[in-house]
Amino acid sequence: MRVWFVLGAPMARRFVEPVMAAVAEAGHEVVVTMVTGPAEPFSDVPSARVHALARDPTDAVAAVRGAEVARTFASYLALRARWEPLMRSRWLEYFPAYLGRVVRLVDRLRLSWSLDNGLSRRLAAGLARSFPTPRPLRDGLADVAPDVVVLTPMIYPGTRELDLVADARARAIPTIGLVLSWDNLTSKATFLRQPDLLLVWNEKQRTEAIDWHGFPPARVEALGAPVFDHLFDRVAVPARGETLLSIGLDSDVAYVLYGVSSRLGLDVGGEVDIARRLGGALRDHEATRSKATLVVRPHPRNAAAFDQDLGANVVVTAAPDFPSTDAARRQLHGLLVHADAVIGLNTSLFIEAAIAGTPVVAMSLQGEVSPTQMPSSLTHFDHLRNAGFVHIVPGPSDVAAVVATIRGSGDSHEDQRRSFVESFVRPGGLAQSAATLVAERILSFG
Repeated sequence: MRVWFVLGAPMARRFVEPVMAAVAEAGHEVVVTMVTGPAEPFSDVPSARVHALARDPTDAVAAVRGAEVARTFASYLALRARWEPLMRSRWLEYFPAYLGRVVRLVDRLRLSWSLDNGLSRRLAAGLARSFPTPRPLRDGLADVAPDVVVLTPMIYPGTRELDLVADARARAIPTIGLVLSWDNLTSKATFLRQPDLLLVWNEKQRTEAIDWHGFPPARVEALGAPVFDHLFDRVAVPARGETLLSIGLDSDVAYVLYGVSSRLGLDVGGEVDIARRLGGALRDHEATRSKATLVVRPHPRNAAAFDQDLGANVVVTAAPDFPSTDAARRQLHGLLVHADAVIGLNTSLFIEAAIAGTPVVAMSLQGEVSPTQMPSSLTHFDHLRNAGFVHIVPGPSDVAAVVATIRGSGDSHEDQRRSFVESFVRPGGLAQSAATLVAERILSFG
């Protein structure tokens, strides 16, 4: 069987590579196309054939941009009533300046009803769907001639891979969509076209696909999160000494890991200031003073902001890569497993810490930041909050006390943490590779 993976954004590589590898290991042909970004070989799937899209000389820049704006606006109208204020304001950043000003003016004049109605949503969606599939994608479908098409991430602003659904359906080729991350169904775009089957991580995401995006229940299946499969291999965990040496620390140093979220710019001075305050709190607290080392892992998108002195007991890791290589995955795995706790605001690192068996502490910044502007106000954070395994404290000064308790008597949320991993990350069973389950379903569907 020939499986064509169509990736609309370069960041999708690390999420999909485990599935591609499982398909190849089962003896089937893997062809992969990057709609945007470099068409580079996949190191973990050397047998995968990379199919580069041809350039379309007739595809005018204005037309491409018009399609992106129409799709982004249609998704905004479809979902803005469900979004929190922080998410609505972030989405306006995707619009051209003039369109963002118009939307803000409509809301300021209390004319929101003109946007928040079924007719406006249907008109916007119809306009977005009226743009034809880019010629390179249509030609790619003919050139590859797959038995099944796998699409992802599908719902990022400006991506076009979902256009292939109609073209594949006309050729009687089934399409499967892969949801990449825990926030994709509540913080990204909607599905202007629906693939024949949508594969999600868990039952919570399945409910989101049905309730938020209108998928028929029979076309959504929860098979787990392949991107985290590598964290279940305890044999692959690097030794403590190797992990600490890689960040310039002695092997006997006790530390807590601060995982920075993808966005800075909080009105308390951003996460740089929070990391500085957190280091000070660990130094000043009587119970944590002797083990006050704070290791800060910036998000790959904002590492440069942390290139400054944050305190004598604060160590900032080198600009990290997304965990898409063996070396990057190995270092992150070690940092998570050997930490006494993982600290942050709202980051997928909390999920990875839960898999690694490490306690998690989240700061709400209560009293410092408007609750509607906090990353923890976003819907996807409720998955962690409701699971009960995250220790939620107001701010940096409160973290030290929680860390001291964890060090002294263990994590009181250990059982909740284990239950979360079982239901949210590997609903098919802790011993069962999610990538294998997804690959088997792709092959059976095709």
